[in-house]
Amino acid sequence: MLTTLPWSNFVGHAHWEQVRWIPFSPPLALTDLVGNVALFFPFGYFFPKRFRGRSARYYGIPLLSALVFSTAVEAVQLYSHGRIASMTDVVANLAGAALGLIPDRHESPVDPAHY
Repeated sequence: MLTTLPWSNFVGHAHWEQVRWIPFSPPLALTDLVGNVALFFPFGYFFPKRFRGRSARYYGIPLLSALVFSTAVEAVQLYSHGRIASMTDVVANLAGAALGLIPDRHESPVDPAHY
């Protein structure tokens, strides 16, 4: 939610007309795209470190969580004059979380009997 700062721009109504519903439609800033991917990379990277498992459902949980959190951030931006909600941000955030999961797929599973 820190990405929605400054908090002083909130108003009592949503700005639906400013929402960018189509991902990657102009104007598109490369720095915003890279920043969103980088912000959510740790989300995908550290989730498997906390919760061990190797099933498809296990990898779906951090992605679904990233999707929900990112959508919530964009929903907050609907009520701000200084921010614009964008599906590009949601897709980039989800991509960052997915990229963060990649290193875990290449690590060998930890054997609990080893400890």
